[in-house]
Amino acid sequence: MWSVSVESVPGLRDADCLRAEEPAQPDAAEAEYWLRIYMGLLRVTERSLDVTLDHMRDLQEPARRYLQRSHVAALTEAAGHFRERCDAWRRILDGLSA
Repeated sequence: MWSVSVESVPGLRDADCLRAEEPAQPDAAEAEYWLRIYMGLLRVTERSLDVTLDHMRDLQEPARRYLQRSHVAALTEAAGHFRERCDAWRRILDGLSA
C-alpha cells in the first residue's frame, strides 16, 4: 500500500494503528485518507458514548455502575485514542502543507 514505517512517527506504536496504517513518508492524500477514517471513528464513538450516558440516567444504580465500568470506560478510552490519531494525522498533514 504505502511505503510507511511506524518507527518514523514519534510516539506511534503498532498497536495504535489500524491494519494497513503504517505511517512513514505519507503524502497529503494518504494523510487526508487516514484523518477521515479516524474522524469517522471518533464521531461514531462519541455518539455511542452520548447515547449510553443518556440511557444510563433512567437505570438503577447497579446497572449504571456496570455500564460506567464497562461501556463508558471502553468508549471513553476509544474516543481518546481516535482523537490522538486524528491529531497525529493533522500534524502530519500540516507538516506536508508547510
